Parts: sequence; structure tokens; C-alpha cells
Amino acid sequence: MQRRASRLWTRNFVTITLGTVVSAIGGTAMSLALSLIVFDQTESTWLSGLFAALSLFPSVILPILIAPVVDRCDKKRLIVGLDALSGCLYLLFGLYLTRVPFSYAIYLLFSLTMSSIGATYSLAYDALYPDLIPAGCMQRGYAISAMIYPSVSAIVTPAASVIYGAYGIIPIVFTEGALLWVAALFEHRIQAPRSPEVCPPAPLAERLRRYARELTGGVRYVRQDRGIRNIYLYMTTTNACANGVNLMALAHFQSTPGLTTAMYAALLSAETVGRMVGGAVHYLYTIPQAQRYALTVWVYRIYEVCDGALLFLWYPLMLAQLCAGALGEILPYRLVSLLFAGFSLLVMQALIVRRRADVEPIYNRSV
Repeated sequence: MQRRASRLWTRNFVTITLGTVVSAIGGTAMSLALSLIVFDQTESTWLSGLFAALSLFPSVILPILIAPVVDRCDKKRLIVGLDALSGCLYLLFGLYLTRVPFSYAIYLLFSLTMSSIGATYSLAYDALYPDLIPAGCMQRGYAISAMIYPSVSAIVTPAASVIYGAYGIIPIVFTEGALLWVAALFEHRIQAPRSPEVCPPAPLAERLRRYARELTGGVRYVRQDRGIRNIYLYMTTTNACANGVNLMALAHFQSTPGLTTAMYAALLSAETVGRMVGGAVHYLYTIPQAQRYALTVWVYRIYEVCDGALLFLWYPLMLAQLCAGALGEILPYRLVSLLFAGFSLLVMQALIVRRRADVEPIYNRSV
């Protein structure tokens, strides 16, 4: 690996990084608090899994449907507006919670709303972010991005578990609302280097036909590029299975004598250390193109094996979704966690390893 240096920390990159850090602080705390309160109030892995699965649904479906629309929007204005809107909704939700007791349906409705906004935000953010990285610094820029959430999680998760245990979810909801407004203020200062593609006004029927052409074109591209398709299918599977493993871990820690919510939060923090180390390596060194695919496959394998073994380990060694919820009602939590991780590992072997000829050129591509 070769060391390299270049000017990465421009005003735009610093601004988007600060905004992302602020947003990640509230998002990490809120994600933990939601998972805790739903299981605490329902005491059911089935209802918790249903909550997680339905909350994930917009992020799976919406990007496909709204990508053509987001492509034609001003990305900066969109992410600023969505962060400001999300901040308002969190503050209103916090006020609601001060007056009304827990309602599974209301929490689910709120989670679906925020997940829909988040899916739209992520599309716009991911499209804008490469434009804010100086030429020649792409790998280092994305390495910084990859380190933000693990670094924040390592610090915020234990603090959020303590706040939740002492004061409940309401202070975390208000904090998330305020932090999203701070993030919007940072993002407002970005000097977007590109103007969005503006289409001349057209009748509604023509706009709908244009939308349909772009949507079907994107679907055809994914179907024809077998490498992209396999990576997409694997990422979808492993994220869903990881959510199942996390649900079983949460239930295991809250129902097993000697284990506590604080210990679960500490486990999540420890899990981020490896991600931080990996991000630092990407930032400091250029990984040779020819080695990227092989390295990625081994990372995937180790990740899935560790997920499967997690709940079978003694707690100090731990530190060194819908289907999951249903299985958690009838099978031991540790067995369900092992099954999900094993399934994800088999999918990785089928889509990433056995389809090497299609996938390797994507990972080994120069950026």
C-alpha cells in the first residue's frame, strides 16, 4: 500500500463533514432509543421485528421510485430542507410524547414518516457528496465518511443508553430535533459546485412519460449489469439479516440475568472500533486495485462469522427484523442470530464469491 497526501479539507468538505457528524449524533441516539422503547413496552420480539421491518420498507422501495425526481432537484436545497423538516417533526413528536403514553401505532407511523424522509435525504446526499470531494481525494473522502458513524456511535451509544434509562426517550427526541436544525445550518453553507439539470416546463403527461423512461432505464441497467445486481442483492440481504441479529441481541440482553441495556450499548460501541480502523487505513493508504476484491470478500466473511457467533460468546469476549422477530418467539435468541448470520454468509458466497468475474471489476475499479 502506498501513502499519499493531497488537499482534502476544503471549505465544502469540512462543512459537509461537520453537518454529517452533528446529524449522526442525534440519529445514533434516536435509533437506539426507538429499538429499546418498542421492546420495553411490548416485550415481544415479533412486534419489535415487525416495527423494524416496516420501518425499513421505505428505504428499500422509495429510492427506486424517487431517484428520477431527485436527479432533477437541487441536491443542496433538498438536503437542507429535509433536515429542517425532520427537525420540526422530531420537536413536534417530542411535545406529543409529553402528553400521550406509548402507542405502538403512533410510533410506527412516526418511524415510517422519518424513514421515508431519510430515504429521500440519503439519495440527495449520496449524489451531492462526491461533488464536494476534491479531485484525486475520492478514497480518502469516502474513508472519512465511513468513519463518522462508527466514531459517533462509539461515544454516543453508551451515553444514549444512560439517558434513556434515567429519563426515557423524550429528551433524546428533543435533542435529535435540535441537532437536525444545526445540521441544516451547516449544510446551508455549502457552496455546491454544480447546478442541477433543469428541464424545460412540460405538460404533466410528458413529465410522467419521462419519469417512466428514466425509472425503467435504471431497472434495465441493474438487470443487465450482473456485478451491480449481485452486490445490490447481497447488500440488501446482509442489511436485513444484520437487523435481525441486532434485534435478537437486544432481546437477549434485556431478558438474560446478568446482562443489561448499558452492556448492550457498550457492545455496540465496541463493534465500531473495527470500522474506525478500516476507515483510517483507507484514509492513510491507497489499497492496490488488484487486491480490493479479495480484501472485501474476506471482510464480508469475517463479519458474517462474527455476527453468528456473537451471542454464544462470554460477554467480555463480545467486546474483543420481521422474520427474526417471529423466530425469536419460538426459538432461542442466540440460535436465531446464528441462523441469520449463516444465511447472509451463504448469500455472500453465492453472489460475491461465485460471481467473481462479474463483481471483481467493480471493486477493483479506479476512482
